[in-house]
Amino acid sequence: MTKPRASDDVEHRDGHCGATYYRIDGPQDGRPLLLVHGATVPNWEFDYLVPELVAAGYRCLRYDLLGHGASSYAAQSLPIEAFVDQLREVLAGLDWPKQSDALGHSLGAAVLARSVSADPERYARVVLMAPMLDFSARNLFARILRRRVVGELFMHGVGLPLLVRRRRRRYTAIGREALVARFREQARQPGFVRTLLLLERDGTLGDQTAAYDAFGRNQAQSTTRPCILWGSADNVIPRADIERVRALVGAHDYVELEGLEHNLMISHPERVAAALERLLRAEEATT
Repeated sequence: MTKPRASDDVEHRDGHCGATYYRIDGPQDGRPLLLVHGATVPNWEFDYLVPELVAAGYRCLRYDLLGHGASSYAAQSLPIEAFVDQLREVLAGLDWPKQSDALGHSLGAAVLARSVSADPERYARVVLMAPMLDFSARNLFARILRRRVVGELFMHGVGLPLLVRRRRRRYTAIGREALVARFREQARQPGFVRTLLLLERDGTLGDQTAAYDAFGRNQAQSTTRPCILWGSADNVIPRADIERVRALVGAHDYVELEGLEHNLMISHPERVAAALERLLRAEEATT
């Protein structure tokens, strides 16, 4: 295997989705793995996991969803279909293998499930990590955020400061204090408050039952089994939601990491990488 090389930092501007910031890490001949992050935190949520994966022989592609990090910020709407379109355009515009393993975290899992259903030939082994089912149903502020003007005032004065405080507590508790400043930087991005409002107003954080059902039916026709990975201490995606997603997906490989929370790839990247290695390589052992 060739020596892992430095990452590529590029803006991809093709298509109607606008600019997408992406990076690729790992050796040219590494096993390709696409990573799709969740809501509110850009692709740097994988910063601790990617080195573990590269060391294990993977070549990792990750990018910022619209309205996050260095990608374009939507002005009018941000339905989940926009993220599906964005991923399709990113893959079409890159010199990336025509079939790749893929992992989606939280909202990213819902985006990936829809993307696989739309273009199954593009994907090999698929991992849904802490897949979001219906965040809006558990969001106490959902009704307020959907109201025009009131939602804007609430998000600026209460919602965003609360989110920053939660991230500060979470990152400090796991010894990742450096991420506090990075999230504050994200929170200061022009358009980020708008992104948070659109995610709720456009139903992007809402019920994904149909998406996982379609994904499961599609994967039933595939030669590879999908995978689900979850931390047992996740208080963002509760066990009831995971069990529902598992039922919708049908036959799959499952790994539950005891005691890990929603940001498991940040707090325990080595455990997550080991679990991914077992899941992604399991198919090879049966062929």
